[in-house]
Amino acid sequence: MKKYVFAGMFALVSTLALSAVALAAITPPPATYPTDKDQCKKGGWENFAGLFKNQGDCVSYVVTDGRNEPSGL
Repeated sequence: MKKYVFAGMFALVSTLALSAVALAAITPPPATYPTDKDQCKKGGWENFAGLFKNQGDCVSYVVTDGRNEPSGL
């Protein structure tokens, strides 16, 4: 009987540990936003997790202090 209880507990702990690892793997990091229009230049707009569709969209976001929301969302 002890062997079955141990095996069951091991399976449960293993499943919980794998679930936690899988959840951590699919949770994206929080998005960062540019604070200066120079961060958008020379392809820099592509470094913001797909928030912007092009450089102009990124620059527009910065110069309007975020009032013009990113179009890439």
